[in-house]
Amino acid sequence: HAPELLAALAEEIGCEAESIVDLELTLCDTQPASIGGNGNEFIFSPRLDNQMHCFTSIEALADYTESASALVDDEDVSVVVLFDHEECGSQSN
Repeated sequence: HAPELLAALAEEIGCEAESIVDLELTLCDTQPASIGGNGNEFIFSPRLDNQMHCFTSIEALADYTESASALVDDEDVSVVVLFDHEECGSQSN
């Protein structure tokens, strides 16, 4: 890893850079969301991404399945399918 990155991380967590053996780092955009479009019909936000949609899908399914009465009459299969498509690259479909 880049020495500058290790030094910044070490300073942030209060250890020596040499103590960091390995890491997994997820970065996110810190800019606020905004509304735009001809009629302000769009939300532009760096945090409305696949992770948010995965989280809200699982939360919705968990909330739905908490009600036994809702499941008794349900003839459908309730399922959430999550794929790691983003990591496949922009050339995949």
